[in-house]
Amino acid sequence: MIDYEDLIFQAKCQLDNVSDYFDEDASLHRCEGNTLFMILDDGSEARIDLDPIIDFVAAMKELR
Repeated sequence: MIDYEDLIFQAKCQLDNVSDYFDEDASLHRCEGNTLFMILDDGSEARIDLDPIIDFVAAMKELR
């Protein structure tokens, strides 16, 4: 059985590393539930929904 709470916790533990995947001027602004909000260098806000990532990881764990 997949422990979704653990998967969500693991994903949120990686928040500090998320900005490494964006331009130098992008930064993590906030996290609401399973959604990350990034402020991009032009001042706009990007939203990243972690649910599909969590579902994908869960599916891969089920295949093992």
